[in-house]
Amino acid sequence: MGGGEVMTKHAMLVQNFKALGFFVSSASAGGCSFAELLETLLREPIDDNDEDEEEEDKDEDNRNRRYLKSLQKLRPDAWKIDNDEKTLIVVEVEDSAPVKRDRLAAYCDLWFLFDCHPYWYFKLFVIDVRDQQLRELPLADLFYEQLAERPILLGDEILHRIKERFG
Repeated sequence: MGGGEVMTKHAMLVQNFKALGFFVSSASAGGCSFAELLETLLREPIDDNDEDEEEEDKDEDNRNRRYLKSLQKLRPDAWKIDNDEKTLIVVEVEDSAPVKRDRLAAYCDLWFLFDCHPYWYFKLFVIDVRDQQLRELPLADLFYEQLAERPILLGDEILHRIKERFG
């Protein structure tokens, strides 16, 4: 930063997460973007021994890719992969208002994709610049609450997964 520039509280908080080993929106994780990271984490291994399952897995993988493409607009302030816990941790810094509704809905959809995955988990934390309190959002509760509010906006992929999972 130059001599006369003042770092905002938002920028300071993001830099603090960067110092803790988080990737920030201006950086990439190991040379890949956040969207590429999601695609890599959510890719499931294919069992080469069963051709029918392999075809189903390819269809599922294609659906994941199409849906993940719609989530590419998500650029969190900070994120980190916890390999020990197999968890993707995302942090959003709230400047003057909570995370916007459509952005929160996209994070809820992302939580659902991770919830359907056998290996990885997803957590979203928010921190308000005023009180600097970090809190985890209950994405499972928020996801199911919003189903009644936005069934048409969910997209075919999420509805397909819900039908698959719950019949």
